[in-house]
Amino acid sequence: MNLDAMRAMLSAAGQPAYRAAQLYEWVFARGVANFSDMTNLPKTLREWLAENTRLATIDLVRVTGPDDGTRKALFRLADGKFIESVVMRDEGEGRTSLCISSQVGCAMACTFCLTGFGGYQRNLTPDEIIGQAIEARRQLLAADEPLAHVVFMGMGEPMHNLDNVIPALHLLIDAKGFGLSRRRVTGARALHQHRDRP
Repeated sequence: MNLDAMRAMLSAAGQPAYRAAQLYEWVFARGVANFSDMTNLPKTLREWLAENTRLATIDLVRVTGPDDGTRKALFRLADGKFIESVVMRDEGEGRTSLCISSQVGCAMACTFCLTGFGGYQRNLTPDEIIGQAIEARRQLLAADEPLAHVVFMGMGEPMHNLDNVIPALHLLIDAKGFGLSRRRVTGARALHQHRDRP
């Protein structure tokens, strides 16, 4: 959900508007894994959120690779399909980048890429796209390591899934949420080309 959607949900639940901003910060800026950790929300609201919503629509299955090197994360989606994202560390530049997927499989079938051999299965939704970034940054925050860049170079072709990629981009570059500079997200330029899209 973006901030407007959170406002609408909490308003329908009889909550004041400022609670949406608090919830939005916990989810995107702080990346908490449990509603119980949202300490400035009333206990009754945290319980309501736990019963009526969920913080993630993808499940982290495993992470492979050294703690201080390139690490690959495997996620299971609600329909049982799998995707991957990769945290890449550039020791020379001293920065950490995240490579995320935008589709399950890929229709491009590039000969140098293993993803295409399985064929295209479906587009990822905005929550499945942003969920990869939230989980990766959650792990990086625990190690006191900032996330410098996000690139849409994982599974799939992002330009073939703009209806879902663009809302995810909005969440990634929102200063009140995930807070990445649009210059640090490869794919954010698509926002300039599709300003009339929601």
